[in-house]
Amino acid sequence: APIVQQIAQGTVSKISRYEEVAVLQCDLVGFTKLAQDHTPQQVVDFISELFEAFDELTDEFGADKIKTIGDAYVVCAGALSPCSEPEETIVQLAVEMIAAVAAKSTSRGLSVGARIGVHSGLVMGGIIGTVKFHFDMWGNGIA
Repeated sequence: APIVQQIAQGTVSKISRYEEVAVLQCDLVGFTKLAQDHTPQQVVDFISELFEAFDELTDEFGADKIKTIGDAYVVCAGALSPCSEPEETIVQLAVEMIAAVAAKSTSRGLSVGARIGVHSGLVMGGIIGTVKFHFDMWGNGIA
């Protein structure tokens, strides 16, 4: 069952082992300069629009967003949702994310790119916290 259902039912395990997972980490190139040269509202508008596009792509490919930290976006395939070819899924998603960054950046007259790393293999995942909890993952492919 999805993590949300497991939490609601009180059946979520504290940590799980995911053997065949592909993980993607995307970092925006030029984001620091963007933040220096534009108003906070312009920066938030851009990152919100971009991450909304990433969320849609992630759903389209059947992958799962793990977290965002600043301008970094982390997603996996093969852990939380069934995926027969996690590596292929993540690489295709990476290509689409790069295209989305280029399109959104160009449409706003910005110079922002994407640096994406991909890892596959074993990761651990689980719920952190009890009141203000969230799901996170750890392993060689996750910073």
